[in-house]
Amino acid sequence: MNLIHLKKIAAKVFKFGLVGLLGTAIDFSITFLVKEVWFQNLYVANTIGFFVAASNNFYLNSSWTFGKAKKLSFSLYLTFIGVSAIGLLFHSVIIYVVHQHLHHEFYLSKCLATVLVFLWNFGANYFVTFRKNNQVKLAQEGFELSDQIMPFK
Repeated sequence: MNLIHLKKIAAKVFKFGLVGLLGTAIDFSITFLVKEVWFQNLYVANTIGFFVAASNNFYLNSSWTFGKAKKLSFSLYLTFIGVSAIGLLFHSVIIYVVHQHLHHEFYLSKCLATVLVFLWNFGANYFVTFRKNNQVKLAQEGFELSDQIMPFK
C-alpha cells in the first residue's frame, strides 16, 4: 500500500467522521423532538432517531464519502443499516463491560466504545457495504487488489 492510497483512505475516514457527527446531531434532534415534543416513549424516540440518522448517513456516505455508488439499492441500504445496528450493539456491550465490569466511569466507557465502533463502522462499510465502489476506484487508479486489502471479493 503506497502513500497516495493511504491519503485516500484517510480522506474517506475524515469524511466518514464528518457524516457521523452530522448523523449524531440528527439522531439527538429527532430523538428529542419525538420524546419531548410529541411525548412518545423514549425507546421509540431513540429508535426513530437512530433510523433517520442512519438513513441520512447512508445517503451521504454513498454519495460523498465512498463516491457515487453506481446504483443505490435497497439491499445496499439494508447492508449499511445492518452494519450500523451491529455497531449500536457493540457500543452497548462495550459500555456495559467497561463500565459495569471493569468499573470505569460511564463517559470514559462511552468514549472508548465510540472510537471502537467508529473503526468497526468504517471498516465494515469500506470492505463490505461499498466494496464494489472501492474496488472499481482502486483498479482505475492502478492499484492491485490483494486479499489483504480487500478480503471480501
